[in-house]
Amino acid sequence: MMERSSRLDQNGNQAKKPGRMQADLTKFFEDVKSTPDAARIRNRNTTSAEKNSKHRLHVGIIGAGITGLRCADILTQHNVKVTILEGRDRIGGRISQSDYLGYPVDMGPNWIHGTRDNPIVDIAKETHTTVSDTGEEGYFVDEMGVVMQEDKANSLSDYTWQIITEAIDYSKENSERIAPTESLKDFFDKKLAESDLNPDDRKTVLQMARTLGSFTGDTWEKQSLRNFWLEECLDGGNLYVASTHRSIVERIAEAALLHGQIQFSTKVISVEARDDVNGIPNVLIITESGKSLDFDEVVVTVPIGCLQRDIPRFSPPLPPRLTQAIKNTSYSRLEKVYITFPKAFWEPATTNIPSLDSALPNNHISPTASIPIINKPANLPEPFPIFGHFLAPCYSSQNYERHNIELVSLSSPSLGSYSHPSLLFYTYGSLGTQIISLISSLTPSSPEYFAALNEFFLPYYSRLPNYDRTSSDCHPKGILASDWQSDEMAGWGSYTNFSLKDEDDTGETGLLEEDVLELRHGLPERGIWLAGEHTAPLVALGTVTGAYWSGQWTAEKILRYHDLIQEDYLK
Repeated sequence: MMERSSRLDQNGNQAKKPGRMQADLTKFFEDVKSTPDAARIRNRNTTSAEKNSKHRLHVGIIGAGITGLRCADILTQHNVKVTILEGRDRIGGRISQSDYLGYPVDMGPNWIHGTRDNPIVDIAKETHTTVSDTGEEGYFVDEMGVVMQEDKANSLSDYTWQIITEAIDYSKENSERIAPTESLKDFFDKKLAESDLNPDDRKTVLQMARTLGSFTGDTWEKQSLRNFWLEECLDGGNLYVASTHRSIVERIAEAALLHGQIQFSTKVISVEARDDVNGIPNVLIITESGKSLDFDEVVVTVPIGCLQRDIPRFSPPLPPRLTQAIKNTSYSRLEKVYITFPKAFWEPATTNIPSLDSALPNNHISPTASIPIINKPANLPEPFPIFGHFLAPCYSSQNYERHNIELVSLSSPSLGSYSHPSLLFYTYGSLGTQIISLISSLTPSSPEYFAALNEFFLPYYSRLPNYDRTSSDCHPKGILASDWQSDEMAGWGSYTNFSLKDEDDTGETGLLEEDVLELRHGLPERGIWLAGEHTAPLVALGTVTGAYWSGQWTAEKILRYHDLIQEDYLK
């Protein structure tokens, strides 16, 4: 789904409420209440009721990310024995923080997508996590490195998003008829050919459309038009998590840490459905160290990127339809780079960065009235816009394919006491891969690491207001980059997206929503469940909210299969 803030939410002026999205969300909430399908679980002919009455249901969960932690939370509330096997030495999965730069930053998700009926917003309230309604103000630099005139940039940006909205609607209404090879760029080309824009403005609109790469995690030329409607988010705005996701993760993990067992640094290599010595169906897990563990049910929460590389291995092999669904699902390559400076030289000299206390309590916004949301205080000089867009730069010798470079100004007053003199750059696709290759053998503390990243991003931050190469304020103090593409536990990527299939992929190409349903169902007849942001409701695919809901749905489904629950968690 979207990592950066997006206009593709389901309310407001930029998008209409999608019937298909709402239908899937309703089905997701209702399906968990359904009774087991006897035809699909008939091979698991020994139920928990037929076992020794003293037997306590034991569920193994592979992965201590948001999905695994929420699943454990629900299960342990019902006296289920839970063992989480986590390959890392920490909880959180793709949500992680670093204090390397002297302040905490999220190396994974930065945003909460959608504020209405979003459980992550509720947890943010409970934990006093500070989030920011950043708005959409932008600073545009053209391909020659010249700052665009504000009115012109805003006009063309609005026109770009108008076409994006039309593409969403077209995709939603015609997905079954759209060719699998048709991209979002193809749609833009057709629309611009019909427009009355002059050639220069058409070119700029196409360049602005590339900004979608920082949302989807890959180049917009690879965005499937057929599946583009799936990029819409939950109702409401998108919030930047200014104080990081740390408290949110810790709250979700409380029950798992207190009532479950977590085995860290434990990599699972195989999952086998079989009958035990007494002929009772169970699931055998084998770890990299050779350890064998038996469970009644197993929840596999590894990222889709791991499943695509047969991690873990399944025995018997997964059915062909499920295997194809895994293959059809694409995985993004979003990376981020934080650069911190002695001072926010790009801000007006008189800009005052307020404390959290001075920004509250009058800046809360509905519908999250009790959550610390920071908006720009009144009566202050106009700060630098929250977003910066460097369009198809031809002035950088290292940006070979002229990918757009996107930044978020973390000095924005909208971040309140969590503002600091730093820039957050988003990179994606092959450019993200290239940047990671520059530092793959280096540590963040090495001079070579700093020099490689600084050289790459200098052409961009040097085009911000007030830059002076002779001033020490304009020389970075520290730089830190994510490296998800080298992370096996992350599936060598970031999150689910909706890209075109590779040209050499000759497998079946159905509707991605059907693949998601197949992944979501998993293999209950074997006692094996697939869960994660890739099995979430369509409106929350690729998001933290989706991961949370998926863990919740899977736990409740298991409890119902074993007659251990009556109440509903999913509302």
